[in-house]
Amino acid sequence: MLRRSKFTQGINTSIWLAAVICCIGASFYFYDYFLQSLPGIINLDLLKDLQIDASDLGILSATYFLAYTPMQLVAGLLYDRYGSRVLLTIMISICALGAVVFSFSNGLFMASFGRILMGLSSAFAWVCALGLISNWFNKHLFAILTGLVQSLSCLGAVSAAIPLVILFHQFGWKKTTFYIGLFGFFLGIIIFLIVRDR
Repeated sequence: MLRRSKFTQGINTSIWLAAVICCIGASFYFYDYFLQSLPGIINLDLLKDLQIDASDLGILSATYFLAYTPMQLVAGLLYDRYGSRVLLTIMISICALGAVVFSFSNGLFMASFGRILMGLSSAFAWVCALGLISNWFNKHLFAILTGLVQSLSCLGAVSAAIPLVILFHQFGWKKTTFYIGLFGFFLGIIIFLIVRDR
C-alpha cells in the first residue's frame, strides 16, 4: 500500500510539473497575441503621434505578419536543433525588445522595425508550445492540449482590449507598451529558469 502511494504521488507530481512547464512555455503564445492587438486599439493615437495616414497604419500592421509568416518555416528547423527552452527564452526577449522599440518610435520606420521584431520572434511561440506538450504528456492528450493552447491566442486577443484601453488612457500608449516589453523580459527569465525540454 505504501509503495502504491509513493508511485501515485510520483505520477501526480510528474503531471503537475508537466502542466506548469507547458503553461509557462505557452504563456509566450498568450503574450504574442496580446501584442498583436496593439495597433487596432491605439490606431487613432498612432495616426497622430507618428504623423502617419491610414495606408501607413495598414503597412505598420502588416509588417508583423510579413515577418511572422516566413519565420514559421525557420521555427520548425530551429526547434529540432535547439528545443523549446532555448528558443522560447531568446525569442520572447526579442519580442519584448520589439515592444520597447515600438514604445520609443516617433515615425513609421522605427515603429515598423519594432513590429518586425515582434513578428519574427512570435513565430516560435506555437511551435515550441506544441513541442513541450508532445514531450511532457502522453500522445493521447496531444489534441485536447493543443486546443487549450490554441485558445490562449483568443484569450490573449480578447483580454487585451479592455485592460489596454484603460492603461492607454491612464499612462499613454508609449509608456504602457514599454512596460509590456519589460514584462516580456521578465517572462523570458521565468521561462529560462523553469521550462525544460524533457
